[in-house]
Amino acid sequence: MTVQGIDADINYRHRTDNFGRFTFGVSGTYYTRYDQNFGGEAFNTLNTSGYNSSFPQIQKRFRFQLGWALGDFSISGFLHYTGSYRNWSDETVEPLILDENNRPTGGGDLVKADARVDLTATYRLRFGGGASTRLFVNVKNLFDRDPPFYGGTLGRTYGINRYVSNPYGRTVTLGFSAGF
Repeated sequence: MTVQGIDADINYRHRTDNFGRFTFGVSGTYYTRYDQNFGGEAFNTLNTSGYNSSFPQIQKRFRFQLGWALGDFSISGFLHYTGSYRNWSDETVEPLILDENNRPTGGGDLVKADARVDLTATYRLRFGGGASTRLFVNVKNLFDRDPPFYGGTLGRTYGINRYVSNPYGRTVTLGFSAGF
């Protein structure tokens, strides 16, 4: 297997005197090459999922963060983006295009890009003795978006590529954490 690409993790924090602290971040992976070899000549599987049982070879996956904190309160939003890719499983509607050596070179079903937003808000409670207690709310999939359709059973759920997408709708978690 030959894999090439760019992994990045960039974070920036800016403190102000009156408006708190602002945070921006981006992390992600952009593959430029993903060649597989199953005992013969290597072939390209870049931007596909489902041809083998390894991790998907999706070209673009990013996570963006925007946050703000003032005093004991903080809030952060996260945008998770997965680019479109091809379903190369054996359950596609559009057949794979194979070369003379039975290696795929194209075809397969197009799986649409996916963008999801998560939100986290935290309030820190201060007690004597150095104890750290936080109240928080986490909202996953804030806009309750369905994952893109994936025609197959990869990950054992028909219609969803569970190696890539979360099958659950909006999920809200309320809680607290305490340290002593």
